[in-house]
Amino acid sequence: MSSPTLPSASLHTLNVCPTLINSSCAWASDLDDLTELYECEWTGAVVCRTATWNGFKEGEEHGVVFGKDMSNATLTTLNTYGYSPHPLSQYLAWIRELFANAPPRSNPSKPFIISITSNDPRELKEMVASIQTFRKDMGDIPSPSSPSPTCRIGIELNTSCPNMGPSHPPPSYIPTLLLPLLTVLADAFKADRSLTLGLKLPPFVHRGQFDAMIGATHMFTFLSPSTGEVNPFAYFASTNTLGSGLMFNEMVHMEAPSFIPNQTSSEASSQSPSPYALSTGGLAGAPLHPLSLGNVFTFRSLLATYPSSAMRGIKIVGIGGVVDGAGWKRMETAGASIVGCASIFGKEGVEAFVFVAAHL
Repeated sequence: MSSPTLPSASLHTLNVCPTLINSSCAWASDLDDLTELYECEWTGAVVCRTATWNGFKEGEEHGVVFGKDMSNATLTTLNTYGYSPHPLSQYLAWIRELFANAPPRSNPSKPFIISITSNDPRELKEMVASIQTFRKDMGDIPSPSSPSPTCRIGIELNTSCPNMGPSHPPPSYIPTLLLPLLTVLADAFKADRSLTLGLKLPPFVHRGQFDAMIGATHMFTFLSPSTGEVNPFAYFASTNTLGSGLMFNEMVHMEAPSFIPNQTSSEASSQSPSPYALSTGGLAGAPLHPLSLGNVFTFRSLLATYPSSAMRGIKIVGIGGVVDGAGWKRMETAGASIVGCASIFGKEGVEAFVFVAAHL
């Protein structure tokens, strides 16, 4: 396959070519991870691990395990990690460093999508302002008169982590928590129409949840004198992991790559052996694939027939259990414009994207 034949798609002002990306995950945490993703010909964009303003403190309870059967068709992961230990400022510094180098020849405008989160609208506003200041410094905010600008930095709000405990439920499940956050993003978009915004969503399991999410997003549609109806949100990333999964020790591959912190011998001797590989966490990989396909299909179907033209333009990034070209194709058939991978990426590194693209 040659670069000119690679499929491409736009997310508002971002050009994604090919239409295969990593999803925000623990394997996109640091500079080495981001460098490999940025330089990989088969990733059309790089999505950072979800950052908070000050960084998230990881502990012994945070980790990832792989299912015992490591074949791609049954590849399963369970994670209990929260957000990145690195603050937003660190990701901006790393992106600046990478943009200082020559861009990838396969896609000179290859973008970074900065995943962020906060349940505090005031803090979220500071984070968005920091990214916008960074974009201005990097020359990524075009003139308002530019007819078809191409930018290299977007924002994805993670509204869906299931591992944060009862005091921080995923906002996408609770409209009263979600709407103030969407207001912050919508205000930023109105101030800069070149800003690409996405929402990372949890798995939904009944029609009312889909309707509520679309309805909440539609509340921010507005009329523009020059372009008519506009919605600030360019895409939904569907889906994140499914919370409350549990795997026993005999269910996991003990030699697979993981993020389980090593216990010291004294810690290990002072505790009774646990039958659980991890405490309850987010399920991903092959078991999630049918549910993810259903979420993508439902969102695409509902948006395609929505009365608002602006809502019909929202695109879907399909994520969940894509391990080969057949999975990529299924996601596209279900309605995804772009497809994301995590579990297979965790298993194989960036070679996973070469494999998925080669078998399309």
